[in-house]
Amino acid sequence: MCRDGRVTPNIPPNSKYAIRATAENQYDKIRFSVTKTTDGEYVAVHDVVINYLAVNMDGTTISETIRTAECSLAQLNEYDWGLKFGDEYKGLKVPMLDDCLRLAAMYNLGVALDFKWT
Repeated sequence: MCRDGRVTPNIPPNSKYAIRATAENQYDKIRFSVTKTTDGEYVAVHDVVINYLAVNMDGTTISETIRTAECSLAQLNEYDWGLKFGDEYKGLKVPMLDDCLRLAAMYNLGVALDFKWT
């Protein structure tokens, strides 16, 4: 099993690139950590804060602590979820659980879910 598609540290976790890399590296299962936003959307974000995973749209570090579960989907998408991992990933939005599950199925990957709330 591969956690969050993190085959290499320079691919944004839970992105379509990470899911593809998981399959290409012959894993048969991927684990997605799931958080529910304030507006009821399910996102695949491992950390309880987004600061390690996202940056401001201009590429600068997020200065305040942003808790994933305390944001709406629109608020999470005010940040860039790919740029921190390289210019080729610039513009990625927060990974949606539905998209991750669909891509995992396309690559014939089993899925384990890790829920980040009680």
